[in-house]
Amino acid sequence: MSEHTLTSLKCLLLDDSVIYAEAVSRMLANEPSIELHSAHAGFGDGVRAARKLHPDVVLVGGDTPDVASIVEALDTALPEAPVIVLFTSEEPELGRECVLAGAQLCLYRLDDQEELIASMRRLVARERRRRQQVLATATSEKKPARVIAFHGAKGGSGTTTITINAAVALATLSKKRVIVIDASVQSGDVGVLLDIDHAATMIDLLPHMKDLDYDLIRDVMATHESGVQVLLAPTDLERAELVTNEHFSKILGVLRKNADYVLIDTPPVLDTVSMTALDAADQVVLVATPEVPALRNTARFMQLAAKLGYPSEKLFLLLNRAGSKGAVRNEDIKTHLKHEIGLQIPSVGSSLVQAGNKGVPVALNRKRFGPAKAFRQLAVILDSGERAAKQKQRDRKAGWLKLSRSSAKSKADNVVVG
Repeated sequence: MSEHTLTSLKCLLLDDSVIYAEAVSRMLANEPSIELHSAHAGFGDGVRAARKLHPDVVLVGGDTPDVASIVEALDTALPEAPVIVLFTSEEPELGRECVLAGAQLCLYRLDDQEELIASMRRLVARERRRRQQVLATATSEKKPARVIAFHGAKGGSGTTTITINAAVALATLSKKRVIVIDASVQSGDVGVLLDIDHAATMIDLLPHMKDLDYDLIRDVMATHESGVQVLLAPTDLERAELVTNEHFSKILGVLRKNADYVLIDTPPVLDTVSMTALDAADQVVLVATPEVPALRNTARFMQLAAKLGYPSEKLFLLLNRAGSKGAVRNEDIKTHLKHEIGLQIPSVGSSLVQAGNKGVPVALNRKRFGPAKAFRQLAVILDSGERAAKQKQRDRKAGWLKLSRSSAKSKADNVVVG
């Protein structure tokens, strides 16, 4: 913004003598766009006047007693208003004190009209630009990513399959940035199930931990065709042990600031890295299958979660392979675990296994295929933004219409025809 584009400018002159007031009034007399107000500077009058008027710029007479202290008080009370100190003669030491106290400029002549007006407009324009930049920065600061950890308390529960399908569905439906971290540092399979051929893994970040940033992590991550970015687990088992919970925490901290969702696939065996992931997660999707051994391990994990202080709403119970032959009944599962089942992924025989062997997530299937539909439902549930809110609104509307129709039908059935 140029200083010449300012349409109006409110100026407050603080002066305990008539020298500055008369000189400034003469210089601004032919400037209708500048609105001049005057007040005494001493005894707090200047600060009170500034707080009341909210001027665009403040002029302070240089011969005001203790002028540097007054400038400092103005800078504290009204930091957005530039302060110009006016002197009738060269006062370099006093001018330096005023600048250190917060004045933007000191002028040593009262007969240069163009310099005064140009200085006022330039300082006000600069301050307005600064405020716009601060506002833009504040409004553009994105909230940290929602971190969701997936955990199956027993091996073979299908946790990795659910993690990658949830990520693909979430990226497809929300159009937001989704990152998957394979926290199974000893036996990660995320890359295999996504058919990703990528050499770089989490282990390549370890030498850069002191100066770790998102650019470094982005260079290491792989990108799936769905747009999901993936940080793969180490492929070298001997070096995998080098990844510590401190390393993982730092990596997660960087990714949290540069994504919308971070999904973490954790192993069934709890180690320091997976516990760090579970502790840091905003939500834990607890994957269980309707079998006694899996449900027993799930109950044990839920007891541990309670001891660790996880609130019950942090755990989202997902039942995989629901409806399979010989499965434990849902009513018995809820009674045993004392937790509602948030979502069920239906059992479809070998379909998911075949999809995993091909490296093609079933969430990419847009047909009304049971698991694909369930993963889309999971994405809606996990998406805490506008999409989930709209879905809830649609559900409420559908429920209201159903209730209205039921009520109307009930009334019609009760009508007696004479």
